[in-house]
Amino acid sequence: MGIFDFFKKKKEDTFSDSLTLKDLQKGDILEYFLKSWKVDEVLEYDWGNNIFSREYKLNSGDDVIYIELDEDDNDSVLISRDIKISKINPRLKGYIIDNDTPMKELEYKGIKYYFSEENVGECYAPGEDDASSLVSWTLDDEEEDSFISISRWDETDIEASVGEYGKVFEFSNIIRP
Repeated sequence: MGIFDFFKKKKEDTFSDSLTLKDLQKGDILEYFLKSWKVDEVLEYDWGNNIFSREYKLNSGDDVIYIELDEDDNDSVLISRDIKISKINPRLKGYIIDNDTPMKELEYKGIKYYFSEENVGECYAPGEDDASSLVSWTLDDEEEDSFISISRWDETDIEASVGEYGKVFEFSNIIRP
């Protein structure tokens, strides 16, 4: 090994300004609010009527978030974290099982959320044929800055997340190792 061999890079990561959130793949690394996040999982949703979306599970080591690009606004992104449905309302799961819909108004951490939309779709990993059916409900706060998302996968498998609407530019330095 010569003296100048020390300065050579052994392996180069792919870093490009042309990579965007839409290009994310499992294993990619990006920055969000001064933290590095790794893409642990990519899921695709088919909502019917030729409407599709992608969701990315990001892990920083001490936190996990999910991001989904807003189909109606290429500059917006939904950023959420899983939460136990009972933390939103202890009666919510039973209400959904009995009524096939969540309550039209929910309060969580002092913020009121109002029913916004219902979507029925299929969820699958890219390149796989096995899909899971789901019903998804969104409730927004008055200013439409934050939301509660509730997904029902079968009769009693009901999940919830809370989140906020962010901007694509908040995510940067996408690296494909």
